[in-house]
Amino acid sequence: MEELKNIAPTLANRAKKVHFDVPEDYFELLPHQIQERCASKQSTKKQFFAANKFRVSIFASVGILMVLYFAFSVQKQKTPDVSTEEISHYISQNMEEEFDEELLMEAISTEKLNSTSKMEEYLMEGDIDEELLTNELL
Repeated sequence: MEELKNIAPTLANRAKKVHFDVPEDYFELLPHQIQERCASKQSTKKQFFAANKFRVSIFASVGILMVLYFAFSVQKQKTPDVSTEEISHYISQNMEEEFDEELLMEAISTEKLNSTSKMEEYLMEGDIDEELLTNELL
């Protein structure tokens, strides 16, 4: 304290006063005030969620109705039944105009390769006697 008087006498002579005052019964009333605020916020949240539940149920109902509508409308739009004869007649009439022969040949050869490889896999996986198979084929 003496050193402060030597360095700054004006500062040392100022009255020492606490500048932070706390209201009377502040610490006794604080927990009660906090509980009241929390309770009011919880009731507000409950009201908010109750309103949102109503909105969510409306949106869910509309969504379900839309899904049902589209599901039944798709069922009504079934493809027409076309016989094999009508298909072959259409192909024979429009072969040169609408079908690309190279594309058809490529699709057929790819399909044959796939079926051949599946058959080979089946034969390799099973316990098939090769002699029996050879005798059956001959």
